[in-house]
Amino acid sequence: MLKSFVVLFFALPITFACIGDGCVWDKEKMRFFWLSSRMRSEIMNVKEQGGPQSYCNSLGLAVTSPGELYSRAQQLASEASRFNDEENRGSPDYPSLVICHEVKFDENGNQI
Repeated sequence: MLKSFVVLFFALPITFACIGDGCVWDKEKMRFFWLSSRMRSEIMNVKEQGGPQSYCNSLGLAVTSPGELYSRAQQLASEASRFNDEENRGSPDYPSLVICHEVKFDENGNQI
């Protein structure tokens, strides 16, 4: 029983990882972002879910409103573009940028 708990405890954070080419990782804030302008491998899944916002929700990510998190995601995507192949990213079916983020909570249970 204890072994099962220990394995589950260490495996849970892995299950909350962002999936696909649209993801960027913020080392400073320890948070994933997903940007529709970076999607590539997940385009079919995005279409099956009904678009970028629904795709994000299916992954447990929250749609990011313009503001600090939105700007941070754009900055990270810009930095990532210097190191990654940017060819064929995004989809003409979804021209508007959608950014989503991993929901995080502080020690008091407040969303941050």
